[in-house]
Order: sequence, then structure tokens, then C-alpha cells
Amino acid sequence: MPENFKYRPGIGSTGAYQISGVPYMTGSTLGADGENEITFPTVTKAITVYNSGGSNSLRIHFDTDDNADVISNKHFIEVPGSNIGGLNRIRLNVRCSKIYISSVAGTSYQLLAELTPIPDSVNLSGSGIND
Repeated sequence: MPENFKYRPGIGSTGAYQISGVPYMTGSTLGADGENEITFPTVTKAITVYNSGGSNSLRIHFDTDDNADVISNKHFIEVPGSNIGGLNRIRLNVRCSKIYISSVAGTSYQLLAELTPIPDSVNLSGSGIND
């Protein structure tokens, strides 16, 4: 079969999201006002983030907190610290190419992403993301 007609999964490929995702795990410790950008090798199917450090919360967002609109317009999800009780993790069923994790007071986190075979890049922007 010619190269031009080889099937490659794309961002709208249903089957790529129905199969089990390939695991991708990482983690880090953030200092006060710290932020990490996590870029995935392929598009995600789902992301689970655990706040594993003390009582300080962390924030998950899809644009850097250097963009003032991300924080001022509350375009983030806050995950409470593990000493607070209740939910100290969040699972996001999202397709994206990167996320940002930040903390005002510093904390540690662990991340598990389920990756699809889709090599495309997903550029998220607009209302609810960065403006």
C-alpha cells in the first residue's frame, strides 16, 4: 500500500480513545510559587494527578500561570493537600498535549497519564483556558 494511504490515528479517531492507554508517569516537588510544564509524547486519553505533599494545595491548568488570566479568571482546578482529608487526587478525561501544575506554597505531586497512539499536538486556548 502506498505511504499516502496508510491509516494513522488522528485527533478524531474514536478507536484511539477506546483502547487502553499507554501509561506515562512522572512526579516532582514544587517550591513556593513553583510551576512545572508537562509535555506528553502523544495525546492523552486521561490524566490523574495526586497531591502527595503535606497540606498545601496544587493547581492544574492548561496554560502557564505567567498568563495573568489563568489565575485571575480561575482557569485551574485546585487539588487539596493530602493532610486535609477528602479528595487529594483528580482524574481528568481530557485529550491534550501538555498541562501545567503549580503551587502557591509548595507541595509534591505524582501524575499518571493514559496516552493514545495519536502523535498530533492539541493546542488548547480560548475561554476557560487562557482568557
